[in-house]
Amino acid sequence: MEALGDSLNRWMFDPTVGKLITATVGLLVIVTLVRLGQKSLGRYVGGAEARYRLRKSVTFLGYPIAFIGSGR
Repeated sequence: MEALGDSLNRWMFDPTVGKLITATVGLLVIVTLVRLGQKSLGRYVGGAEARYRLRKSVTFLGYPIAFIGSGR
């Protein structure tokens, strides 16, 4: 039982696992911010076509931010 605790402890403090967890949390934060941006900015734009283009722009801006953010 103690060997299981030691191996679990070693796995939890592995630098690779830490980087994976950091990248996953970062991507979740970015996705959440993009979704909130789409909803909140859409309220301020009157026309349906302009609102659609704004949401698409926010989405496409989120892709490079997520790519750069996950590269750390």
